[in-house]
Amino acid sequence: MPAASSGTLLVMALGGRDPETGHTFVASELAAGGMGARPRKDGIDVIETDVTNCMNIPVESVEMSFPVRIPQASLWTDSGGAGQSRGGLGLVKVFEATTTDIMISHRGERFASAPWGLHGGLPGRSARAFILRRDGRREELPSKQMIVLHPGDQLWEYIAGGAGYGDPLERDPGQVLADVQDRKVSLVSARETYGVVLTPEGDAVDELGTKECREALRGRRGPITWTFDRGIDGRDEGNAR
Repeated sequence: MPAASSGTLLVMALGGRDPETGHTFVASELAAGGMGARPRKDGIDVIETDVTNCMNIPVESVEMSFPVRIPQASLWTDSGGAGQSRGGLGLVKVFEATTTDIMISHRGERFASAPWGLHGGLPGRSARAFILRRDGRREELPSKQMIVLHPGDQLWEYIAGGAGYGDPLERDPGQVLADVQDRKVSLVSARETYGVVLTPEGDAVDELGTKECREALRGRRGPITWTFDRGIDGRDEGNAR
């Protein structure tokens, strides 16, 4: 049983009239988030898990066919929930209208909730979105809304990450180092959430510093304990406290 994943894809339909051809166009976007961590493996980054196994529409195909530019498509650092196994990362993707107005049907999920962790794992980051207008104004968006981008406006999408599985303070420090070097985990999160201290050069684990940091974090947090609730089918269900 994995920890919770990011939920349903961000689904968008983009439409308008191309000023170069005079023809109407309709484009679509399916953007995935992070998979929940598993008992012995990290969650997969940016992949749909609950309905299909699709990933994301390639940037090049959108930019070649429609008056849309995508200046950024990247993993969202620290979006995967911390755990002995880390949740998969969500996506950051930016859409910019270039030469014409674009109407967008925006349907996202996990804006008001976060994927939940298991066995002491932490939640993944919730999704969010905003419009950055050409004049610098910023408009926060709900999960579902019809919007219009004018040339130069940008739509910023942050797709939720998957949740973590197991105690973050039990994660292999070498894996945390690799995540920092891959920019999947920030230096702040490595120290404050995983209790891993790196050398000043950032290329190795400070083993003594890590041991002391983890002992201090455990002392402030206390042990992870479990209660058992009777499930609807009569079986006991464990829940972290």
